[in-house]
Amino acid sequence: MAVCFLALNIRFRNHRYIKMSSPNMNNLIIVGCILCYMSILLLGTDPDHNDRLLFSYWCTARSWTLALGFTLAFGAMFGKTWRVHAIFTNIKLNKKVIKDYKLLMIVLVLVLIDVIILVTWQIVDPYDMSVKKLSTEVYEDIEVIPKIIYCYSSHMEIWLGTLYIYKGLLL
Repeated sequence: MAVCFLALNIRFRNHRYIKMSSPNMNNLIIVGCILCYMSILLLGTDPDHNDRLLFSYWCTARSWTLALGFTLAFGAMFGKTWRVHAIFTNIKLNKKVIKDYKLLMIVLVLVLIDVIILVTWQIVDPYDMSVKKLSTEVYEDIEVIPKIIYCYSSHMEIWLGTLYIYKGLLL
């Protein structure tokens, strides 16, 4: 559905109502939402557990798509909201025009902050595969040893805390 909205927004970008709603910012919001949807697909599926490198790439892709998607969607919404606020709180009542490129610069700065955090995380403390074995269960003559395979990084709490604080401020 988001892809249809993106196509409609691009196709009818010169239509009066879509043009007034800032189609470039709308496109960023939709692309951000698509990235968030992709992260849900990545979070819901697991790669081959035999290849540790592939698993770490999978974990990295999950965090990048969700973080960048969230920033694109909410950053563009923040930019549009800020523009409306700046126009309607103009005390001097002079005609104030805030172009899309200024809003795109705001979103670019927000995305750069995300990229800096994520690149630093991947260089300093990259993801690895971790296995947690659960208690053994015995069913008649079959012994089952359940295990949970998940993404792990040594200081994950710090990195996630940093992202959560940044995203909370963005909200």
